[in-house]
Amino acid sequence: FEVLEDGRQRRIRTDADGSMLFELRAVARAPGGGGVRGEGTSSADLTSSLLPNGAIQCDAPQIKAMAAQITGDERDAWLCAQRIEAWVEKNVTDKNFDVGFASALEVIEDRAGDCSEHAVLLAALCRASDIPCRVVMGLLYIGGIWGGHAWNEVWIDGAWYALDGTLGLGRADALHLAFSKMTLADGNAAGEFGALLTGLGRLAVEVLELSIARTFAPARTPLPPLLDHP
Repeated sequence: FEVLEDGRQRRIRTDADGSMLFELRAVARAPGGGGVRGEGTSSADLTSSLLPNGAIQCDAPQIKAMAAQITGDERDAWLCAQRIEAWVEKNVTDKNFDVGFASALEVIEDRAGDCSEHAVLLAALCRASDIPCRVVMGLLYIGGIWGGHAWNEVWIDGAWYALDGTLGLGRADALHLAFSKMTLADGNAAGEFGALLTGLGRLAVEVLELSIARTFAPARTPLPPLLDHP
């Protein structure tokens, strides 16, 4: 496995036995400070994160119409991406493992699937909204165990930020460990995810320390003020 290093995760050290110590962080932007969708996205490096492909049909009429309905006239790219994330979490209602790497068009019609279906639909809706988006594959720590997972990153005003349509939190927390980031232009999602799951048995991953700080609320609904406790 190659563990990626980026703005969310960095390797602190590698020990003599080959084990690695990583620090993972949740990184998000404040709503209203997230650039303008469609602007600053014309570079060649971002092209494949905006284009349709066999898994992410962002040019399909159904996808484009739903993206327009979700985002409306809002131009703030980060706020639009958060709205899309919240919509995907709420509207993929049949959450199951029976679907095998369905495309975004299939998901928006069937509203069924697991994390990979949430990820391709979120990517398609973001791309249809002129927000570059890619799929991330790795591990999620939940319920005391690490499991294979897929989520997304969106390009906002010069940097990539993580979102998770399966959870709908308005950002991806620090319990996401990324191994691969893909535009899915080559259609290799099933192969990469399968390799990840096959290799899980060779990995021992342990959380040594967890700090929980205040974060920006998801864009879908305002939250009541947080109370300070002694």
